[in-house]
Amino acid sequence: MRIGIDGRPLQGQLTGVGRYVLELCRALDAALPEAEFFLYSQTPVAMPVDTARWRSRVEPWDWARRLKSALWLKLRAGMLARCDSLDVYWACATLLPRLPKGVQTLSTVYDLNYKVVPQTMSTATLWSHRLFFARDVHSADKVFAISRGTALRLERMHGRRADGVIFPAANSLFRPPTSTAIQEALRSYKVSKPYFLAVGTLEPRKNLELLIKVFIALRREGALTSYCLLLAGGVGWKDTRLRALLEDNPGAVRALGYVADQDLPALYAGSAAFVFPSLYEGYGMPALEARLCGAKVLAADIPEIREACGENGVFVKPDAAGLREGLIRVLAQSDAGAVSTAPSWAEGAAILAANLRDLARH
Repeated sequence: MRIGIDGRPLQGQLTGVGRYVLELCRALDAALPEAEFFLYSQTPVAMPVDTARWRSRVEPWDWARRLKSALWLKLRAGMLARCDSLDVYWACATLLPRLPKGVQTLSTVYDLNYKVVPQTMSTATLWSHRLFFARDVHSADKVFAISRGTALRLERMHGRRADGVIFPAANSLFRPPTSTAIQEALRSYKVSKPYFLAVGTLEPRKNLELLIKVFIALRREGALTSYCLLLAGGVGWKDTRLRALLEDNPGAVRALGYVADQDLPALYAGSAAFVFPSLYEGYGMPALEARLCGAKVLAADIPEIREACGENGVFVKPDAAGLREGLIRVLAQSDAGAVSTAPSWAEGAAILAANLRDLARH
C-alpha cells in the first residue's frame, strides 16, 4: 500500500497541527508495516520515521517554494505525486491537491475557524478556506474530525458528516515532573514563582491581548501584584497591539517565544494555573497537557476545550468579566484533580490505519 501525506504541517516550528501529524505518522508506521509513505512539502522537513519506507518529495523549483501554502498544494503537490502510484492520500491539513485519477482520499478537519472566527485568521489562510474547504471536505472519500465538537460543527455548517473522530493525544513527556526538573526549567527561562502560563501562537484567536489587559488591570487594583503572566508560543499574525502591550508591561508579562516540548511539563507544573482563553479551538491540546502535568486550568467555556480538559478545569466566558472572575477563582481551587483517562496515539493510529486500508482496497 502506497500512502501520500501532506507534509506542510511538518515544515518549520511545529504548531498543534504539526505535532498531531508528527505523532500520528510515528504511530501509523507501526500500525501499517506493509505500507510505503510519501511526504509532499514545499521545503525540506524532518521525516517522522527514519526508514526506507518513508520518502520525502520536496518542491524542486525555487519559484514554487515562494507560493502561498494553499496555492502550492493546489498547483504543485499533485504534480509531485504523479510518479508515486499512490493508493490513498491523507490530507492531514484538510485541503486536497489535484491527484491522479483513482487515488482515494482521507481528510482531517481540525476546526471551523473560517466560519466561527474568520476575523482572527491571516488573509491567505482565510481565503484558501473560503475557496476550497467546503468543496474538499465533500470531495474526500472519508473525513475525520479531531473532536466531537468539530464533527458536530462540520455537519451543522457544511452538511458533511464525519466518518469518525481521531482525538489528539499527549506525548509521554506530559506527566507531573519532579521538583528538581521544575526548578531547573524556571532557572533556565529566568522565571520566578508565582506565575500564570498561557501557551499558543501569538495570534488573535488565542485571545491573549484581552488576557493581558485583564491581568494588568487586576494587578493595578492590587489583586495579583506578586504574579507574572508568561506567554509561550511562536510568532503569529495580527499581533501589533499584543506586542505593544508586552512592551508596555515588561515586569508583569513576558513572552518566552517558542518553547520546546521537553520544557513545557515543568512550566505547566510550576504555574499557579494554566490559562487558555481562546475564542475558539478545534480541541484544546494544551489544556490536556497542562492537566496531565498536574496544573490547574482556567479555560474558555467552549465544548471542544471541555473535551480536552475534562471537568476539573475552571471554565468561563472568554470576555473581560469572565477572565477577571476566572483568574481569581482558579487560585482558590484546592486541587487540579487527576486525569483518569486520555487518548493515545496508538489508538488514533489504529483507526486511521483501518480506514486507509479500507480506502486502498477500493
